[in-house]
Formats: sequence, structure tokens, C-alpha cells
Amino acid sequence: MSRNRVWTEETIREWIQRREAYVERQTGRPLAQIRASEDPKDVKLLDTILKGEKNVLYKRSHETDTKTLAWEIQKHPFVAYPAPIAGTLHLSHHLRETNGLSKIQFREGDDLNAAVFAFYNTTTPPDYPGYNYVTTDGLISKRNDYLGPAPYVAGYQFAFDSNDCYVEWWDAYLREKWTGTRRWEHEPYWDETVHGWVLKRRGWFGVYLDDTEYVGYKE
Repeated sequence: MSRNRVWTEETIREWIQRREAYVERQTGRPLAQIRASEDPKDVKLLDTILKGEKNVLYKRSHETDTKTLAWEIQKHPFVAYPAPIAGTLHLSHHLRETNGLSKIQFREGDDLNAAVFAFYNTTTPPDYPGYNYVTTDGLISKRNDYLGPAPYVAGYQFAFDSNDCYVEWWDAYLREKWTGTRRWEHEPYWDETVHGWVLKRRGWFGVYLDDTEYVGYKE
């Protein structure tokens, strides 16, 4: 479902400038000079830069989405997520969507975070199917009890070919990223346009760490 990044002349220029500025701060030399050099030390330095760029991009983007931006489904979100378009929100009934899903319509500008919280904050009937990860004593349970040991909303995927929207779930206990019956992931790939590592796009309207920041190659 993921796709390569789509560039414009402006975003190409901005990305390269951010990277060049970072490398020059770290090494005191332009990246182009390091690339062109045949000195073994420079060849090794370039390899360090490129390998580190990929690893740091994955680590930083993972931590940003799962620790900084993600919110626990049992607690009301502090920030809104205005829908960029009107569409259909897919809401899994259980971890990895093992027992179906519900679909709700939303309008452009609707707060998706509020809609997701309201849906999962609803109590379930006694015959609600599936495994309850939270309430095991027969007391009142809610839909969010069936999503895993520690479910967080990390973001949303807007399909490339429709107006369908899917929740990107992160389970802090299982250390698992899932959406519907699929896994989602942060995927750095080598982009020939900028000759560097950038993140694949998981859907339209996504906000990615490397849109506005060059994360560097040093942890």
C-alpha cells in the first residue's frame, strides 16, 4: 500500500539544503566533496553517512509516531485531527481485526481523534465476541478492551485509490504496528531523486518526519 515520495522542485531543493547543512556542520565539508573523493577515509565516511541516515530515519520516525504523537485509546485525546477530506473511517473490532469492523462516515473538518475515541469508549454487550485484554472479572467492558494489551492511535492512513481511512494502531506492550488485517511500518527507501534515504508514503495526507527535517546520521 505504501508508495515512493512525490517530489517537486521546491521540496527537492529544501531536502538537499537541509542535508547539506547538516553534513557540513558535522564534517566541515560539503557532501558533494566527500562523494567525489577517492580517499579511503572519505569513502568510509560516505558509507557511514548513508548507513547512519537510513538507521536514524527509521528510529526517529518510529519514536516520533509511537511515543510523541500516539495517544492511548482509553484516554480522551488532547489534540484534534481535522479530516482533510470526507470519507469512510474503518474501525476494527479487535486486535488485527480478527472479528470484523465497523464503518462510519465523516465530513471534511471532522475531528477523527474524537470520533475514534467515542466509538471505542462505548460499552459492549455481554455476548460481544473476541478476547477481552482488560476486563476479566465480568464487569462492564468497552470496545477498546478488545484492541490489545496497550493500544495507542499512532495516526491515520488515507487510501491512495478511495476515500477510505484506516487507523494506524501501535500496541506498546506487544510492540506491534497494525491497521486492519495488515501491519504498517516506517519504511526508509533509497530515493534516486535526492540520492538519500527518505520514508515511503503510507497514504495521502500523511505527515512524515522527513517532510520538514533532516534527521541526520548520528544517533
